[in-house]
Amino acid sequence: MNTTYRTQGLIIGCFAMLVAVSGETDEFARLATGNPPAALQNSGGAYIDLGDGDWVYLLHGGLPAVLNAKPVSGVWLLEGADWTEVDTNAPAVYGHSIVSVGSGRANGFGGSDINDELKSLGVVLSYRIERRDGGFEVEIEEIEVPGANPGSCSQSPVVRLEETDSMLLVGGMCSYYPGRSSEVWEYSVSGNSWLRRADLPRALSDHTAVVADGQVWVFGGRGDGGLLNEVYRYDPQLDSWSEVSTTGARPEPVADHRAVAVASSMIVFGGIREAFWPETIAEVWELDVATRGWHRKSDLPFGLAEMTAGLVPPGKGDGAAFQVLVHGGVIDAWSFPQVLSDETWIYTSDIEPAQESIAVPSVARVKGRGAYFSSILHLMNISDRDREIELTFTPRLDMGGATVTVSRTVLPGVMDIIEDPLAELFGIRAGHNAVGSLLITGDPGFADDLMVQSFVSAKNPSGEEYGTYFPAIRSYDAMREDEVGYLMTTEDPSTYRVNVGVMAIEDATTVTVAPALRMGDPIAQPVVLSLDAGENSQIDDIHRHFGIGTVTDVIVEVSVTSGRAVAYATVLDGTGSYSGTSDPTTLHPVIRGAERVTILEIGSIRGIDEFAGSAMLANHSDFEAEVTAHFCERGRPGVMDSRTIIVAAGEAIGFANFVGEVFDIHDTVGSVVLESANAARISASGREFAILRDRQSRQIIGTAGTYLPGLSSADLVTPGSIWHVMGLRQQMQGGEKERSHLAIFNPGSETARVNVTLVDGGDGAVEGARSWIVEGGELIQIDNVMKKMNPDVDGREKRIEISVDSPVYLHAFRVNTWGDSMTLRAGCR
Repeated sequence: MNTTYRTQGLIIGCFAMLVAVSGETDEFARLATGNPPAALQNSGGAYIDLGDGDWVYLLHGGLPAVLNAKPVSGVWLLEGADWTEVDTNAPAVYGHSIVSVGSGRANGFGGSDINDELKSLGVVLSYRIERRDGGFEVEIEEIEVPGANPGSCSQSPVVRLEETDSMLLVGGMCSYYPGRSSEVWEYSVSGNSWLRRADLPRALSDHTAVVADGQVWVFGGRGDGGLLNEVYRYDPQLDSWSEVSTTGARPEPVADHRAVAVASSMIVFGGIREAFWPETIAEVWELDVATRGWHRKSDLPFGLAEMTAGLVPPGKGDGAAFQVLVHGGVIDAWSFPQVLSDETWIYTSDIEPAQESIAVPSVARVKGRGAYFSSILHLMNISDRDREIELTFTPRLDMGGATVTVSRTVLPGVMDIIEDPLAELFGIRAGHNAVGSLLITGDPGFADDLMVQSFVSAKNPSGEEYGTYFPAIRSYDAMREDEVGYLMTTEDPSTYRVNVGVMAIEDATTVTVAPALRMGDPIAQPVVLSLDAGENSQIDDIHRHFGIGTVTDVIVEVSVTSGRAVAYATVLDGTGSYSGTSDPTTLHPVIRGAERVTILEIGSIRGIDEFAGSAMLANHSDFEAEVTAHFCERGRPGVMDSRTIIVAAGEAIGFANFVGEVFDIHDTVGSVVLESANAARISASGREFAILRDRQSRQIIGTAGTYLPGLSSADLVTPGSIWHVMGLRQQMQGGEKERSHLAIFNPGSETARVNVTLVDGGDGAVEGARSWIVEGGELIQIDNVMKKMNPDVDGREKRIEISVDSPVYLHAFRVNTWGDSMTLRAGCR
């Protein structure tokens, strides 16, 4: 049974007062706090995100400086410079880890209890903090985790993997022989379950782990031979460890230190060295994970170990500098009892924040091939304050023209809709063709507050309009040096043509592009692109450009050899035996794949028009993949049919009608769940393709398609946050008709409740709300979703806000009268 502890306490905030002069970098300053906790070591601590830029530091448990010390159960909150102890019935514990997991929530892992017994990780502590009545309500719950788990462990560092909404527990002291562990376990927040991952290269305890540049970095600690100073790196996507060779002078072996990720660096604070006796050290070191170089920093004010340390959240520290909070810990490890600290220190780093940016790969205002291409740009500021941004338009290299920068204020809580941004923002009007990219910059933290997307559409002289959707990419999500992205394009070049675009996020970015039939085995000489930040280039018609004839099932490999970049492929119809519409579908690269991939709303239907969902399935591993494919028909909970697909190492298989060819199921659509049965990394993407016919003659008059991305657990819409979808429209005026649908798939076994609120895009007014229940294993589609919430919905663009009580996959579809559909994805920032 789960046990809950609840309290409510008053927290009074005030501004931090530093004893030393603030504003210096690579310096420590003591925070003059009120009501500090007693001197403690091995407490659990973490900054907790309460939402909308509101953070509070949580401290729980620890060992005091007394003979025969027992852990305490105290819980303290630090806001500004004031500590307040809250009265809870929380468990007494030390040596545990606390990690923030979402708005007002954190999880605690392991540790030792008041009897000095290791705590089982079959139970996880859940902390919930909420502002209420001028103070805070704190709730602590012991959650039982079913199934296999790491056992009973302490001194085990735990880090958050944001892409999968999970925690990674790395080694530690555990209850089984020989105690020190090499095991690595991943805890799923949404699934409340543990999964064994690849072991550390050696058993470790009293070490540190951080996440930087999407990898987990482990340093120091105790091994079977004593103290260590090795660095190990874990790739969560590949589930593999490697030892890292570093350059320059490096720290001597150390344990019981603390480490924090700052930008692309790991900062290591203090610790214990053991020569003749244990001795705390004051050393601070930086490991730049990009260059693998160590750098000695300014020392702590005194030797310190077994303290808590956390990166001060944006907006809570001193200006734009990175700051780290350090509290408590051991000053003298040799004395008995040990001498402990009750002080709180702020370290201001000299690491300069990287320039945050948001990349919009394509905007257009151009006449070509009998159609007029234009764009719509959506900006959504989900913070509670104005955001000042700069937008820089850089023409595509083959188009020519000047780079232009403008400033704009994005107000909180509304969707900023910019029709024809090249004209409205940059003054590019009639008579001037322009195609290129946008690079958006702002002050630190702006990228987490801004949601951005672009529609590029082609309007024919007859009025028909066909478009594609470009979600913006944040600089920290872009492809990095030494990464390879794979674009799965098409199974039949006689029906489609494919263009590939690349945009640089940083100066001196170099990218190579090559077609392949098997990953790592190109079939033509690659194209090398050298680009500075914002610059972009496009390779038109890859089959013609690379001279690969009628080869099918082409993989396009995009390799970043320096800098950072964004890549995409655009599939265009209209090269077959009928008059095409050049309807574009934009595909995005996959870097590593996953063991489970889901595609929503794919199948074949023959009615007024004919729909068939094409797809490509790829194996990213260096061994054969055995893939189990499950089909869940829309509106029917559970699996309708399952089949096995064998994919050779590095191969991609194309299907013109995925559901029809794999399951022999026709005239229906549903979700396809693809699971690797042998731990191979796979990816898949689909395209719902419509053949459009004249209503009278039944002659084919065109085509239209939409992208169906393969979704991993990182794409789940999860509880505890508000999710947003922008750019929906319901229009029934004159000869035009446009509507929006919502598709929801529940991959779990329990019922999910999905709450949807309709909000006007322009003024932010709420126009209606509904809830839908989705059974386990069920896909539902809500046609004309806006009309379901507001029967009088007008023709203006809207957005929806979504909350769920159980994880689901979710897409919106914006469809016009010509059958053209665009898939819109949910975002949460």
